[in-house]
Amino acid sequence: MTSNPEPQPVPSDVPQLHWFDEIGEGDSCRNCGAPQAGTYCQACGQKHLRQRLHFGEWVRACFSQVTNLDRGLLFTLVQMLWRPGAVARDFVSGKQRPYVNPLAYFFLGAGLQLVTVWLLEDYIRAEMRSGFEGNPGFANAAQLENLERLLGEDFPSAYASTYLTSLRQAYSYAALLFYCFPFAICLAWFHRLSGERFWLGETMVFSLYTVGQMLVATAIATVIAVETFPQIQVFLGLGLYGVIAIQAHRGFFTKGWMSLLMTLVSLFISVGIFFTSIVSIAIISFVIRILISK
Repeated sequence: MTSNPEPQPVPSDVPQLHWFDEIGEGDSCRNCGAPQAGTYCQACGQKHLRQRLHFGEWVRACFSQVTNLDRGLLFTLVQMLWRPGAVARDFVSGKQRPYVNPLAYFFLGAGLQLVTVWLLEDYIRAEMRSGFEGNPGFANAAQLENLERLLGEDFPSAYASTYLTSLRQAYSYAALLFYCFPFAICLAWFHRLSGERFWLGETMVFSLYTVGQMLVATAIATVIAVETFPQIQVFLGLGLYGVIAIQAHRGFFTKGWMSLLMTLVSLFISVGIFFTSIVSIAIISFVIRILISK
């Protein structure tokens, strides 16, 4: 009976392999395991790395994703400017690689809106204070004094802070829950009345791209309007919503008047739900703040 040989110790002068030493080695895809052939995997499209990732290469890859006129963020932005409905149609029909994912595009618009709220915070506070001071009969002096004592600051400032918080929440999650989803549901349901049977997943892609484009456009337009003609900013925003919805409709749905009417009705309902959610969040937040202060 022979005994098992004892394992031989690794000589101390032999370097131990690290996980990054295996980068570029092997003949199979690191993502799906398919045989490696060429620069990209034929099965999943994953790029084969031939060497370790250096900082300069990472910067070039990121810059290429953003500025590539054939694929990436800049390409999607340009296409959404001229043919938003066709972008959604391409994505739904399987041509997806040239475009940014619709959810990512929506979050781009929401992020720009958050930047706009930050840039215009002082303006919003001043407008709300001016509106409050223009309505002195809003509350009697005793009630107001008691309320301000609970809040620890004057009422206009407290309400403006609460409203700004509600706007940030609106573009963090409420726009997705109370704008994109209702818009997609209404589109799928109402367009059946015009003879177009869309799945909810298809109208959700259209909704995310279209709402994302609305948020991108109104974020930029609001900053410009405040600096030039602040009295038209609300009408400008609503006008852009309508124009972008009509423009997107033409590339995704049919061109009949009944189909367009269904899109506009869906937009009207979803915008109403969205702005109602903003007001509701502001009121609930303000009431909670008062209750906590007691």
